[in-house]
Amino acid sequence: MLDYVITRSRDVGDVLLTRVMRGANAGQTIDLVTSNFQLKIRPPIHKLKAAKRLNVRACKDPEKQDDLLRAISEALVSESQSGDSPSSANSQSLTDEWSSFSSLIMDAATVTLGFSMRKHQYWFDDSLPQIRSLLHEKNVAHDASLRNPGSASLRSRWQELCSKVQRELRLMENNWWTEKAVEIQRLSDSNDTQRFYEALKAVYGPSQCTVQPVKSKDGSTFIKDHEGILARCAEHLRELLNCTNTTDPNLVDLIPQFPTIRQLDNPPALVTRVSRQIKYD
Repeated sequence: MLDYVITRSRDVGDVLLTRVMRGANAGQTIDLVTSNFQLKIRPPIHKLKAAKRLNVRACKDPEKQDDLLRAISEALVSESQSGDSPSSANSQSLTDEWSSFSSLIMDAATVTLGFSMRKHQYWFDDSLPQIRSLLHEKNVAHDASLRNPGSASLRSRWQELCSKVQRELRLMENNWWTEKAVEIQRLSDSNDTQRFYEALKAVYGPSQCTVQPVKSKDGSTFIKDHEGILARCAEHLRELLNCTNTTDPNLVDLIPQFPTIRQLDNPPALVTRVSRQIKYD
């Protein structure tokens, strides 16, 4: 007969009241169990999307530089003709002017340079055309085998293509990693440190630097910005290393001094006897 509620030990505090209601019939084996819980529904966690970054590497191309300058010039001219330039009389404040100018530059750079999409190199991206052709051929054979399930030749053709795709993909991945290893080793042998670390970062991707918040001096708030954390660490080390000694140095002289035992300077007799015995043996 079940007359209790099973719950985890960590959730016992959420159980407010549990009762069993028995019927009038003494031989009845079914009871009504009621229980009141204090449920706390966790709010949904909304993950913030990573901010997009401009493809600043495209500025190395002279054509991209000319396009960017041309786009910025055209945007500034169009804004001045519309009467919304910072020099116009109807401009509100310096903050609004800077916001308008920065959005103008950002829009022009977004259209001209675009955003950086790929964060690190990968063999699948470099071999995408060959992989697509292999997968297309395998999918066509699979569809033909599904349309004719009784055909042994179509099924064997599909199995052969599956083995071929797996073999080719492994070969592509192995060749890509071998070439990258040879390239990185060549950069290491030539002591080209800058290009060596650039190659490592391109393969493994950028490292994510997380900042751990620290408490303020009074412990009431958490400091999360980088400058605030550095300032708090400097303040803590300053107080730790530059603290004044509050003890009285004369207290050391008040400690009672015991007489010096000169016999402790002599070497132990047992060690001397053992050393002499080992020497003679």
